[in-house]
Amino acid sequence: MKQSKSLFLLLCIFLLISCNDTNRKQTANIVHTDDYHEGRARVMTSDGKYGFIDRDQQMAIPAIYDFASDFHESLAVVGTIAHDGTMTYHTIDAEGNTVFGIALDSCLIGTEYHDGLLWYMDMRTGHEGYLDREGHPTTARPSVSHNSPAQSQSEQNQEHQPHPQQERQQDVTVTITTHNWHEATPQNPFYQEAQKVITGKLTEEDASNRTMILNYVEHLRTSYTTKDIDFLQQLFSEKALIIVGHVVRPAPNREVKLPPQVTYNIISKQHYLQRLREVFAANKKIDVHFSDFAIRRHPTVDGIYGVSLRQRYRSDKYADDGYLFLLWDFRDKTAPKIHVRTWQAAITGSQTPLPRDSIIGLQDFNLR
Repeated sequence: MKQSKSLFLLLCIFLLISCNDTNRKQTANIVHTDDYHEGRARVMTSDGKYGFIDRDQQMAIPAIYDFASDFHESLAVVGTIAHDGTMTYHTIDAEGNTVFGIALDSCLIGTEYHDGLLWYMDMRTGHEGYLDREGHPTTARPSVSHNSPAQSQSEQNQEHQPHPQQERQQDVTVTITTHNWHEATPQNPFYQEAQKVITGKLTEEDASNRTMILNYVEHLRTSYTTKDIDFLQQLFSEKALIIVGHVVRPAPNREVKLPPQVTYNIISKQHYLQRLREVFAANKKIDVHFSDFAIRRHPTVDGIYGVSLRQRYRSDKYADDGYLFLLWDFRDKTAPKIHVRTWQAAITGSQTPLPRDSIIGLQDFNLR
């Protein structure tokens, strides 16, 4: 995996940053202040660095980090960018002392300690583990899990005993419209991939799978406009890895103009669907436009496909532009499932386009 992609996967540990205005006393170069956690509030300076202030609004930990999480169980995860552009992470205590360095590569990392453990997952193997308070890896599980796909036993039991309303939703069978892709025009976002299907140069099975993908993705595109939560409920596998992003636009500042910041978070399928329900309820109109659509068949695992596309999203209250990747499993044609859904902002926080070789694709996942 290329270093830039490893960097992005590590950056997926970002939490949503509060953009609410505060009345806290500000020092001259602080342009944003978060809520207090364990006596420390994360702040961002005009040069984009993070640090922490105490309850007296004095700088307790210098703003020297390129990434910082809130404090939980007396520890915070922070990161600094080296000269070669790589991000290195370590944990600090409330005084800013380094507790240990995080020596992980190509991993998604949690941002909060719970029961003395910090979750991580190796994106190459899918292995999940935890770091204890001294940085040693362990397979122990915390009794409560937050901000990661890992779940406590009680949460798993609840999943197997769904709420009656959820059970009814899972029983819904969604009919997918079969399109005549011979009639697709060059203006259709799926035109180029449709042409591959109708030329007759693919195997019958591959052409059938790709046609099914085209039909499902067309339904996916319209599902946000029609607010079809039943389709999305059916489409994602129960243990899907879902990485969502959010563009945070800082409040206007007369002295310095800050670019929007992009934050990422890992959430479960049920959390993702609940968020969509809230979005659907809060917005009368949602428009989604797809482009740069591409289908890639896995070279060694039959029925596994990677779908990449650019999505421009706009609702009454929010808009963003980014790249979606969907890891699709068509081995059971009666119930195709998405196992991975990632989103990356098309424009980075430095207001530069996301490099092509940084966009997540099928090659970034180790499948067995």
